[in-house]
Parts: sequence; structure tokens; C-alpha cells
Amino acid sequence: MINSVILIFALTITLLMRLYYCKRNKEKMNKIITRNQLKSEKLVIRPNNLIYFLKFSLMYMFVMVMGAVCIAGFISIGNVIMLLLAIVFFLFILVFNTVTVMPGQAYGKLANPK
Repeated sequence: MINSVILIFALTITLLMRLYYCKRNKEKMNKIITRNQLKSEKLVIRPNNLIYFLKFSLMYMFVMVMGAVCIAGFISIGNVIMLLLAIVFFLFILVFNTVTVMPGQAYGKLANPK
């Protein structure tokens, strides 16, 4: 029971870190431009090729499975190293989210309004 409470606490801290960095990046962007005054258009962002998409999809799934295995291991065994590994795997997911749409690796175009 205590393992589950510790796990929920650790994952909540990871989620709060994600929200903090997201808010910080929005504030930095708002200092550079004012998004409210920009014209709103729909942008489609896609990877350049299928291999790039498959590479990140497989890495994302691998990290998710390893994180789930570490969580299950922590709940059943109670080993703190499993908890730390789960946190590291979920931090990798945060990195994958930002790296997925890197400049030069993906292209964007305006969607045609219909």
C-alpha cells in the first residue's frame, strides 16, 4: 500500500515538472511575440519520412513499456531503484515529446481551409 502512495507521489512530481516547463516555455514565447494578435491558422506538422516516425514511435513504446515494468516492479517488490528507473523513463518521454518535432526533421504547412 505504501508503495502505491510513493509511486503516485513520484509520478505527480514528474507531471508537475512537465507542466512547469510547459508554462515556462509559453511565457518565454509570449515575451518574444504576442500570440493573441497573430492571425489564427491551422498548421499541419509531419515528419519528413516514415523511418523517422517509426523510430520515435518504437522508442516511445519501449520507454512506456519499461516504465510500466518498473512501476509494477516497484509495487510488487518495493525496490526504490525501480521507482527511480520509472521516473527516469518518464522523464525520457518528456524529452521525446520535445525532440519529436525538431526543426529540420519535420516540416509544416498551412492546412487548406474548406
